[in-house]
Amino acid sequence: MILVITLATFGAALGWASRTGKRDSPTPAQPLADFTPHDLHASSPEDDDVRLALPELGRTRDAFAAVPAHDDARCTTRTDESVLAASIRDESGVHIADARLVVFTLVDDAPRLLGAVEAKCSGDSYACVRSAADGDVLVAAFAPGFVPMARRVTNAIGERLDVEPFVLKRGESITGRVRIGREALARAEVEAVACSACDVLELGYLPIAWRYDRFVWVKPYAETALDGSYTIRGLEPGEYKVRLRTVRHKDVAVDVSKALPVRIEAPAENVDFELPAARLELLFQSESNPVCCMDVQIEAGDRQFTRTTGDDGRLSILIQPALAYPIIATRRGYETRRTQVRGMIDGERVAHTIQVDPQKVFATVHIDDSGDAGVNEATFVFQPRWPLMHGSAFERTVRREVTTGEFLIPDVPSGAWMVTMRSGRGIKVTSSAEGRSLLSLRSNCDSEFALAVPDTGSVKARVAVKKRGAVRLVVRDENGRRIQAHGKLVDAHGGELDAALIKSEDNIRFGGPFADNTDDPTFVYPLACEGPFELLVYEDGYEMERVKLQLQPGSVTSLDVRLRAR
Repeated sequence: MILVITLATFGAALGWASRTGKRDSPTPAQPLADFTPHDLHASSPEDDDVRLALPELGRTRDAFAAVPAHDDARCTTRTDESVLAASIRDESGVHIADARLVVFTLVDDAPRLLGAVEAKCSGDSYACVRSAADGDVLVAAFAPGFVPMARRVTNAIGERLDVEPFVLKRGESITGRVRIGREALARAEVEAVACSACDVLELGYLPIAWRYDRFVWVKPYAETALDGSYTIRGLEPGEYKVRLRTVRHKDVAVDVSKALPVRIEAPAENVDFELPAARLELLFQSESNPVCCMDVQIEAGDRQFTRTTGDDGRLSILIQPALAYPIIATRRGYETRRTQVRGMIDGERVAHTIQVDPQKVFATVHIDDSGDAGVNEATFVFQPRWPLMHGSAFERTVRREVTTGEFLIPDVPSGAWMVTMRSGRGIKVTSSAEGRSLLSLRSNCDSEFALAVPDTGSVKARVAVKKRGAVRLVVRDENGRRIQAHGKLVDAHGGELDAALIKSEDNIRFGGPFADNTDDPTFVYPLACEGPFELLVYEDGYEMERVKLQLQPGSVTSLDVRLRAR
């Protein structure tokens, strides 16, 4: 018998908003206020999810129901919901591709995080939103590069409300250029902070705030182009603090916090930033041959940066001036190279060639499990603790030393590793999860631990090993007769778990035979070794039964589940 595990997670959409519009005939709503975008991202969002977070409530909704593009069928009314619809265009009447219509509920005449519903406009600039809110709501229109607008309207469950069209203004802009080490800096993010003491609502990719009678952008930002130029759009006139937010260029290693913010009045031009930096060029060689893929950690002042050389063994980065640059270079199969490069000044360019030697002597790892595994052979999987460090993953299968009782792993490359010990008798079965991929299980739980391996010598780690727990499942009907059934295993959050179900008649329980049981039980082995789970047992013609259980390592929990006929 195979149990299939399914995760069903649903998000609820609530409504915050304003009501206006037509029921039998259109009734134009009065604008509550134009949005005051004090923060607006100049680029398009990467996803259509909308998030709202209100720090003082300590809650964050990961995602709210994103309603699909407008169509007539979707905009029909229901008895338990209202429908709010509106078009969103710019001042020239042109469709705004990234515009969204958002509905908020009102508490004390201000939006509060009781929930939210949003819809992205379709190609005809029309958006339609369903809401479970009744009474006064706030309807808002948002778009990158535009000043937002909000209207308060009265909404009624079971009715459709056509809100007066939203016409968004492009507003003012802040422009400038960012340079580093006398070179243009691309992929730097510049933000304009207009509201530093607001209650922030994170609307997807844009943080917003409610100020008195309107929404404002909190920290609008833009990314610099190849020539270092940037433009932050959709702003209202007023004072802003413009600052560097981050640098995403892989060939730049600087601390952006050292660039002082600038206070300006929008609109503004030539709000420039000039960062001091020098260009450091490194070439890694071994016996006159370039060494690719060296992981290089460079210290500049009080910051550390990690970069990786290319196939030609070269690394060229712009780095902030410092008195000296300590360097640690690692790669699997080579000895760790520690050196130091002299300090540089703004605009200087320095090239160094660094020799690295193949690693001839490796470290030895001793694993002490105090005999808990109960086996004489185990497999150890080594994964780098950081994706760019110490090469790729590898595994070793070793036998227990007779004299010391430890597992001895020779010739382990230096570095910081996460090690997983897999031990005990094993089986390979079809997974009960969807997709039915082959699943390898062992009678012992996997044990994971961090390990720092030196260049040479030895290092010892102590590991606690737990036996795998299981569920002994028997399914009967209301009359007590044994029946065949299916199931799904989920965690405490409803997430699907990979597991194997092994019938006793197969005479295979982790590679060893065991006695048949007259009740023909099924043993359930989750890949997760312990914790609270829920077993969903079902079969055609019967009602599904949900059973909560706490799986304990080394113990078998017996379940006798009764299914009622439909």
